[in-house]
Amino acid sequence: MGEGEFRKERMIIRAINFLIIIFALILGVIFYDVLDNFYNFSLTDELLALLLVVYWMFNPKSHFNREFFIFICIALFYLGYSLTYPNNVEQAIWSDFFVQIKPFLAFYAVYNMDFSLDESQKKNIRYICLIATILILPIGIQNPGGPNMGNLCIHSRYATMMEILGITYLFYSNRTRRDVIISIMIIAVGLLSLRSKMFGFFAVYAGVMLFWNPNKKYKIFTIKNIFFFGIFSALALYFAFEKIMFYFVEGSDNVDMMARPFMYQMAWRILHDYPIFGTGLGTYGTYASSVFYSPIYLKYGMDSNYEIGHNLFISDAFYPEFVEFGLLGISLFFLFWRKRFYEAKHIFQQNNDTIVYKLILLVIIFFVIESVADSTFTQNRGLVMMMILAILLKDKETKSSKPIIEYGKFYHSRTH
Repeated sequence: MGEGEFRKERMIIRAINFLIIIFALILGVIFYDVLDNFYNFSLTDELLALLLVVYWMFNPKSHFNREFFIFICIALFYLGYSLTYPNNVEQAIWSDFFVQIKPFLAFYAVYNMDFSLDESQKKNIRYICLIATILILPIGIQNPGGPNMGNLCIHSRYATMMEILGITYLFYSNRTRRDVIISIMIIAVGLLSLRSKMFGFFAVYAGVMLFWNPNKKYKIFTIKNIFFFGIFSALALYFAFEKIMFYFVEGSDNVDMMARPFMYQMAWRILHDYPIFGTGLGTYGTYASSVFYSPIYLKYGMDSNYEIGHNLFISDAFYPEFVEFGLLGISLFFLFWRKRFYEAKHIFQQNNDTIVYKLILLVIIFFVIESVADSTFTQNRGLVMMMILAILLKDKETKSSKPIIEYGKFYHSRTH
């Protein structure tokens, strides 16, 4: 391939990357609920996941690394296990299977591709984030904490929308002090949702970005860092304390416990009975287990609870879903995030890129906070945030895992 052809191919790839990111931000995040509420179309995230996989398959700069292969094997194992020892109907198993693999497919597809942009495209992404924030701000001012904020979205999605826009803006900026302040201001708009999770994440984000500086020896547990993390963890706990008490203490004292604490409480008991591989797909704490009402809820008498018996708030938190995968699945899930943490540390050690290092850690913190009382990880916002995580990790191309199939070479051998 000549230099001219190479440049043309690179321009095409970057143009497609740009369009996919725009699609993810505008239709996958900002107008997701509008499409659902007014046009009854809620498959935007599924469409985005499919688009990413197809793009990965035919992208001349993509490859297939060992971790992606292992993930596919694990996913197929749990599908086979669930179908062989079913605790719900096949429709529930297949439905939950696709929901659970969505965020990982988005992550690995982007992670195994060239997903770079040129400077003008990065500038346009920043403009979109700023314009969207300006247009969304009046909705929050007029409907602070409203269950349906100006028909745009519910309050929790308003919060995560601003978190995604703020992180995206900072990553595609010049990463100056001014850009950090702007990203904090974008995320601050999410405070109008009046969600305790939003207050907690904002405190952590602002604290990490403004006050935490990793030292040159790359040590995290220094006295200074522990001090700042202690302060902002305390702030996050302060803002979330009321909801923690309401859901997990006061709610648990009621005769008819609320669904969320009850799902957490029963998770321990069910894990004791299904310790290794869990109850299988479509059985507990997921959307599929609600639509195709899981026999597990009947088996353990959970249907006697008012909210669960009336099919309310069953999939209102992510962590209870671990029951479906058992201790093996829980271990594998934490291994996934452990690797992301060490990749972030490696990026910092190799490139001294403080902003990217912080953003990766903050994305991990985002999922930790959101998963307590929302199923964000398996929803549209989780999928887009997993895309962003993969882009962050690819920023300096420091991954150590080697591809086992290089699709680019295979593609060119057929087309050139």
